[in-house]
Order: sequence, then C-alpha cells, then structure tokens
Amino acid sequence: MNKLNVIQDKTVSIPYSDRLKPKTFREATKARFEREWKKNPNQFNPMRNARERTRIERTIHFIQKHLDLNGLKIADLGSGHGHLTKKYRDNGGMVSAVDIAQNASCMSENEKGITPILSCVPNTHLEDFSFDLVACTELIGFISPREHRLFFNELARLTKRDGRILFSTSVDIHSEDALDKLIGLMHTEWEILDYQLSFHSRQIRLQNFFSMPRKFSHASRSAEERKNALNDRCSIWRAWFKWNSTGSIGALWGWLAPIANLIERAVKQSKTLLLLLEKLSHSEASISHIIILAKRKDLFSDTGN
Repeated sequence: MNKLNVIQDKTVSIPYSDRLKPKTFREATKARFEREWKKNPNQFNPMRNARERTRIERTIHFIQKHLDLNGLKIADLGSGHGHLTKKYRDNGGMVSAVDIAQNASCMSENEKGITPILSCVPNTHLEDFSFDLVACTELIGFISPREHRLFFNELARLTKRDGRILFSTSVDIHSEDALDKLIGLMHTEWEILDYQLSFHSRQIRLQNFFSMPRKFSHASRSAEERKNALNDRCSIWRAWFKWNSTGSIGALWGWLAPIANLIERAVKQSKTLLLLLEKLSHSEASISHIIILAKRKDLFSDTGN
C-alpha cells in the first residue's frame, strides 16, 4: 500500500517512471496492463460488486448535479471498461477515451461518439489546455506515489482555463490522515469546487473478515503467497497471519473457507447491506471513497482557452 494511502487494486501498479526513460516507461506500463487485461479483465470492471456499482451511480449523479455535458470536449483518462465514458457520450459529450492498454474494452469497441486514444497517464501526448472536462476516476491507485504530483499536474495541463476536472479514488480506511494527504497534494495544482464522500468502512471490514479463511488456507499451501501476505502486515497482525497460515491450522481454515466464501460474496453483492452499514458509519474515520470536482489553478499561461 503506498504512502499516500490512495488505494485501488494492489495486483497491478505502474512502475516508477523516474527509473526509465519516458518511451521505455510507457512501453513497460503498456505491456503490464495488456497482460492484466488478458488475464483477468473483470478486475477492471466497475460493475463487479455492489460498492463499485454504487460508486458509478454516485459519480453519474454528481456530474449531473454540477455539469451540462452537452457539447463539451471530454477526456476520460484510464477509461477501462468504458462505463462512465459511454455516460459522458450519452449526455452529449464529445469523448476521448484514453487508456494505456489496447486490450481495454474501451479501446476495442467501436462506439459512436467516442474516440479511443492509446496513451499513458501521467505522460500523455494530448495537447495542452484542450478539454472542457478531464475525467480521471479510480486511476491514481495504479500509479506510483512518486508520480502523484505529476499526475495532478498532468490533469491540470489538459484542462482549459474555464474547464473542470472530475476525480475519484478509494481511500485507505486504515490510515488516519489518508484524505488529508490526498487533498494537500491536490491543492498544489487544483482548486476544489465540491466533493462527495462515501462511508463504506464497515462493509469493507466485514468483507475482509469473511475472506480470511480463504487467505489463511491459500497461504498455508503457497510459500510465495504467504511471504507476500506477511510483508503487507505489521507487528501483531503479521504474527496473527503467520500463526493462522501454518500447515495444520491453515488446513483447518480450508474446511471453513467454502462457507466463508459464500458469505463474503453475499456481502460484496448486497447493495442493501452496503447502504445500511453506511448509515451507521458517517464519521471521518469511516471515509472510504471521494469524488471531487475541481478546476486548475492559474499557474499556466495559455491563450484563447
């Protein structure tokens, strides 16, 4: 988990670009995401569980609250499956769907009103100050922490003077200052106009609880998986996982795993439970996601935009 504590799926990450020349960096990133799209495209599907589906709904409502997309020139960075990309198009936007992977759904579909562009965030080759709206949802968690400042700068660079930036990300529920760090870094390039929070920490913790028997069982049978899991934990939680993933105890967890998996899947897919738990969790410590509308600060010199 990176130090900014902005999280997505830890199975995929963009390599540090300061170790590579820009062209090499883009090629390495493209190759990695092409493999991930071939191996498991569902990991990028925003409709895969109740929390993600709710995020999509809230993002659409948030946009409709603030913006009339009709006739706007829109860049959707990291468009992936293209669910939001199509919503922008359906609401009258002229959309450029930007993704690093040719295998991404938005790149392979021939959608009217959507222009697919292969490019790498935060090193895109798009023109300065050329979009009325730059949308980048759920992408920063795939980017190295060393690139976060460049990431925010890149979105500002692409936005017209009177344009807007739509941004969203998951926030680490285990960190006390995750959101403060995010906002502080963002303020160097953007002026935040409005935001919307989600409070799904209880649902996430409940889901994680029922996933543990499976994780203990798998780790007890895979030295590499056990090593990775221990590296991701600290102090007492590392000791707890180490003990439960030993051969004999891990085998016992294996007997419970099928039942726990059924409950975990039910928790992941139940919107009713998600919203019920959210009603009980409206505190700063329970923040799990943020959607932000911003504009770039007047740090750039552009003409005619």
